[in-house]
Amino acid sequence: MYLLRRLFEHSWKRYLITLLLGAAIVITYLYLKGFDIIINYINGFFISGFALLCIGGLSLLSFFGAYDFFSYAFYRKKASQSFNEYVEKKELKRKGNNLTCGPYFGLGLILVIISLILQVVFL
Repeated sequence: MYLLRRLFEHSWKRYLITLLLGAAIVITYLYLKGFDIIINYINGFFISGFALLCIGGLSLLSFFGAYDFFSYAFYRKKASQSFNEYVEKKELKRKGNNLTCGPYFGLGLILVIISLILQVVFL
């Protein structure tokens, strides 16, 4: 239960930004392909949901430190601490934070489900 709370307990602003990003992807796809065919809506919702799920996956990898090596490579004070010290400091900093991937996973999953429902109903 604690993990679910850490995953989905975020500010409403984060959810709003994610929703606007998903809506922008859907509207852009519909603008490019046309608003008149139902398959374009299905594809637009699926592409938007899948993109949000991928962004959430990258955010999850970043939270668990997969990109610490790259951030250390561009760290300005390398001479003062080793890579291991840098990683330990980053882990302590991340320990109290919430997982930032919750809005991406939640809204991405909702958009993919909408796409699948549209596909079952109309095709």
